[in-house]
Amino acid sequence: MPVHDWSRVEKFVFHDFRATWIGMLRSALNTGVLPVGYYALVENASRHRRLTVRDAYQHRLVAIVEIVAPDRKDSKKHVQELLIGVENYLAIGVNLLIVDLFKPGVYDPHGLADAIWKRLSHEMMIPSTGEPLTIASYVATKPVQAYLDPYAVGQTLRDMPLSLGPDTYVAAPLEATYQTTWRGTPKIYREMLERSIKS
Repeated sequence: MPVHDWSRVEKFVFHDFRATWIGMLRSALNTGVLPVGYYALVENASRHRRLTVRDAYQHRLVAIVEIVAPDRKDSKKHVQELLIGVENYLAIGVNLLIVDLFKPGVYDPHGLADAIWKRLSHEMMIPSTGEPLTIASYVATKPVQAYLDPYAVGQTLRDMPLSLGPDTYVAAPLEATYQTTWRGTPKIYREMLERSIKS
């Protein structure tokens, strides 16, 4: 299914989609994607809902899936908080999958993936021209490994690696869960967003 231009609708519409999508991902991970010994939960942290993966023995946080909401990018402070959070989680061994379906803005002029990589390595990682949306998987190794998948509105989502450890990962079912979430989105907004792809 093509990625939609979520900037065309009010923030509350994406918040609804995002909350449902996170729940769909949780269900998919817990029903056959994650190996024995891991489970996924929807948790709140710093006023933001996110998907977490924990080990089933010590309940240790292993990975986080962050579907970026527009209010995480609407000020310099919010972007900095996100960058600091990413850096801190990777430093303590927590892997990350960050889905950013919003175009670069004033406070992330080359996109979040570039801003994150610049903070981690002091090098630029600018997505390909014409593909301003990004999904990035970060492995909490030293040095950090990153897998970047750039997108443009109208392109089909691909599943991305969700790292559980240096040598273990699963394919996060982004496409299937996006489709399922999309089918339950109110018709008025589906029609609006579908028109934005065709125009």
